[in-house]
Amino acid sequence: MLKQNLKQFLYFTVVGASIAVVDFGLTFLLKDVFEINQYLSNTVALTTAIFSKFFLHRYWVFKEAADSNKSKEHTKFIKFLLVNATGVLINNLVIYLLSSVQLFDQYWFYVSKIIATAVVLLWNFFVNKFWTFKPHKHEEGKL
Repeated sequence: MLKQNLKQFLYFTVVGASIAVVDFGLTFLLKDVFEINQYLSNTVALTTAIFSKFFLHRYWVFKEAADSNKSKEHTKFIKFLLVNATGVLINNLVIYLLSSVQLFDQYWFYVSKIIATAVVLLWNFFVNKFWTFKPHKHEEGKL
C-alpha cells in the first residue's frame, strides 16, 4: 500500500511539474509581457492548467480508482474543479501573504509562487486521492 501511494505521489508530482512549466510560462507571458495584473495572470494560468491536469490525473495517476466507475466522470470532474478552485485560492493567498514581505523585488513574486505551488501540491494530492478519485469500497484492495 505504501509503495502504491508513493508511486501515485511520484506520478502526481511529475504531472504537476509538467503542468507547472505551462502555468509559470503562461503567468510570465500574461504578467510580464502583456502586463496584466499578477493575480489575474496567476488565476488564468492556473485555470488553464487545471483542465490538462484532470485528464492526466484521471488516466495516469489515479487510473485504477477512476476506472472503477466511468459513469460518474462528470461528478469526478466537478469534484476536481472544486479541489483545484480551492487550490487557486490557497495559491493566491500564499502569494499575497509572502509578497507582502518583498525580499527580492520583482523576483519575489515568483519565489512566492514556487512556495505556493508546493503547498497546493500537497493539498491537491491528498484531497484528490481521498475524495475526487477515491475508489469504491470493493476496489480499495486493488490500490
